[in-house]
Amino acid sequence: IRLFGEMTALDNVMVGRHVRTDSGVWGAVFRTRSFVAQERAMAEHAQALLEEVGLGDCAGHKARTLSYGDQRRLEIARALATEPVLLALDEPAAGLSPSEVVALNQLLRRLRSEWNGSVTINSFFTVGRVALRSSRTLRRDSHVEWAELSSRMSVVGTPRSTR
Repeated sequence: IRLFGEMTALDNVMVGRHVRTDSGVWGAVFRTRSFVAQERAMAEHAQALLEEVGLGDCAGHKARTLSYGDQRRLEIARALATEPVLLALDEPAAGLSPSEVVALNQLLRRLRSEWNGSVTINSFFTVGRVALRSSRTLRRDSHVEWAELSSRMSVVGTPRSTR
């Protein structure tokens, strides 16, 4: 997901939510009652998602002014706004500082326990001179825990559950 840098964090999440509205172009052009109500509901839902990912205080900030880690969390909030069944994250911790990786790990664990979908994490990382590729799917009922710290991935669970 690419963010719209000149839009606020709230507006970026609302863009993801537009796929769940039914007012259409004419409702937007003429600002019908239905459109205004859906827009208000979208803003409330978007604010709740920003709170969920820890960016509630940044709703009015332009996306380009957020730290790289905050931009990653904003991307996750916008993806969640579409109400996906599967959230696929490709190298979500790439380029993050160790503290941002820890915060992302906590967010993903919370999503796994509270959200009604699955999260697939695809990571590419290097251990010494060997490049490794790993793909994990986290389901609410699994015992898999994901963490990428200091360029290594840890997966906790039985061998069958971590495939």
